Amino acid sequence: MLDSMAPTDPILLLAIIDGPWTDLPRDVRAWFGPSSGSRIALTAPSMSQREAFFHELMNMVRKPPTEFPDAVKRRKRVLEELPIAPPLAPKQMTEAELRALEQSDALVIAQLKHRLGPVIMELKRRHKRFCKSVLVRIRMMVAS
Repeated sequence: MLDSMAPTDPILLLAIIDGPWTDLPRDVRAWFGPSSGSRIALTAPSMSQREAFFHELMNMVRKPPTEFPDAVKRRKRVLEELPIAPPLAPKQMTEAELRALEQSDALVIAQLKHRLGPVIMELKRRHKRFCKSVLVRIRMMVAS
């Protein structure tokens, strides 16, 4: 598409390459024209250049607010003493929430019965004498 465009078409083609210009294919270099005026080569800044760039910013960050030219002397705020808020009232559940809670409780009970059923049956089988109430056992002992 770029090859079919006229050189006078108002279009901006911005490309960034990581390496030398000569490594690009010839047809890609042709998109930018023969002159070097349409290219800018950037190099990584040195440590001293970075320090010079950020020097003023770092000085501004280190200043306390009162040292700025438009700084206004301010009094320290005094906050009013507020009373302790009463505890929140318990949330009243709606009918739909109560029904959903009952359904989930019934589901949990059914799951417990299903999973604990074999364990309870085994306990009843092994410890039959503890399954009857104390009064029934006393009556049985007195009768015999």
